[in-house]
Amino acid sequence: MAIDPYTAALIFKGTQSFLGLHGKNKVAKQQLQELNQNILLAQLTAVSNTNNIMSGTTEILRNNETMASTSGYYANDSASFRAIQARVSETEARDLVNVNLQKDIAISSMNASLNNIKSQMTMDRIQLGLEIGSMYYSHTVSYTHLRAHETPE
Repeated sequence: MAIDPYTAALIFKGTQSFLGLHGKNKVAKQQLQELNQNILLAQLTAVSNTNNIMSGTTEILRNNETMASTSGYYANDSASFRAIQARVSETEARDLVNVNLQKDIAISSMNASLNNIKSQMTMDRIQLGLEIGSMYYSHTVSYTHLRAHETPE
């Protein structure tokens, strides 16, 4: 039994639509994976930057204490030492807030991209369903129309 041309066209178009969706999904899944990796990288970078800031602050404060003690006075008794210590602590706090803010902005942007890609994948699946449904409906109508015009034998 031979397949009529309309059915063959329907099968071809349906396969073509499905393969197109498959290709789009493959690319989208790679993008999702890259974004998830970038989120982890942003978190790790923030932790590393936080550790660097805190280590730098500790080193500055130790150096300040060392300089005060080599000058022959107890560092905590010096107003200038306390002022330097306060300034360094304020700078550290500001820098830590900036690191967290940068991380939060980056992750928020990547999460928005993740959601957009997932939404597009859903829309692509819906589009495939609509295309296949439309092709089926048009095939049914065309096939029925052709059969109506056949001459009885």
